[in-house]
Amino acid sequence: MTQDRSPRTDDAATDEPDTVPDVLADLSVLRERGVPFHVETETAERGAVADLATYDDMAVVGIEDGDGRALLRKATADCAWKLPVETVAANDDYAAAARHALAATGVAGTLDAVEGVWGIDLATPDGEATASRRFVVFRAEPDRTAAEPLRIASGEATVFDA
Repeated sequence: MTQDRSPRTDDAATDEPDTVPDVLADLSVLRERGVPFHVETETAERGAVADLATYDDMAVVGIEDGDGRALLRKATADCAWKLPVETVAANDDYAAAARHALAATGVAGTLDAVEGVWGIDLATPDGEATASRRFVVFRAEPDRTAAEPLRIASGEATVFDA
């Protein structure tokens, strides 16, 4: 197992490395901007590689209130509490998916940075079959002008102490 931990630098290929692109379908843009990538590469049996290939990537949104509490959401009644997340199919827009995940919480806010990309690359021992999955983690800022920016009425989202 190896990890690619490209360091984030302030002198990345852009003047604004922390800003979220309007459209983000190609993750190499993030690497060029100095966003850290944490990717594990493993060898697995053909069935596990085939299973991984059926899963979409994910856009994950982290948002905290002024007291350091994290916003968590239940996508379904049977689902565990987790950070807001949205699937991203091949060639789709990660930023649009992250904005959708944030909007689905009912919290007014904006995406203000890409914190990192986590992922897994699997290959069969002979290298003939490969699959990968990426999780792009965005940071969002709640609308501080709202009276109670993280007050959720629906019961589908809540805040927890981090």
